[in-house]
Amino acid sequence: MKKEFVTYSKAKFDVTPLGFSPGVRVDNRLYICGNGSLDPESAEVKILHGTIEEETVRTLDFINDIVTQGGGSLSDIVKCNCFLADLDDFPAFTATFAEYFKDVPVKPVRSTVGVKLLKGIKVEIEAIAELSE
Repeated sequence: MKKEFVTYSKAKFDVTPLGFSPGVRVDNRLYICGNGSLDPESAEVKILHGTIEEETVRTLDFINDIVTQGGGSLSDIVKCNCFLADLDDFPAFTATFAEYFKDVPVKPVRSTVGVKLLKGIKVEIEAIAELSE
C-alpha cells in the first residue's frame, strides 16, 4: 500500500499543525478532508463568510485544488459528504453544487446532512476520488 500526503496549491495556510492532512492518497484512492469557506490568501486558517452559494463555490474550489494536486480532476470524485448549518439552504446549495459539477459526465454520489458547523460557516464538504494510475 502506497500512502502519500496531498496539500493545497492555492492556499497560503497550513492545516497540518491542526492534526490532519488536506488529502491522503492511498494507491489510486484520494481522501479529501472536510473543507469550508476559508481565505486562501491568509497565512492562518481564516473563515470567509458569505452566502451559501459563495461558501459552496469557495469550498468546492478547495476540493478541486486537492483532487488536482493528487493527480486527478473533478471527474474522479465519486463521493461527497456535505454538511449544512441550515437545511433551509439545501435548494441553493444543491443548485450551486450541480452547477459546479455540470461538465462532469458521471456526477459523484452525495449525502447531505444538517449539523452545527464551526465558527458560523454554512457548508463543509469532504470527498473521495478514484484516480487513474
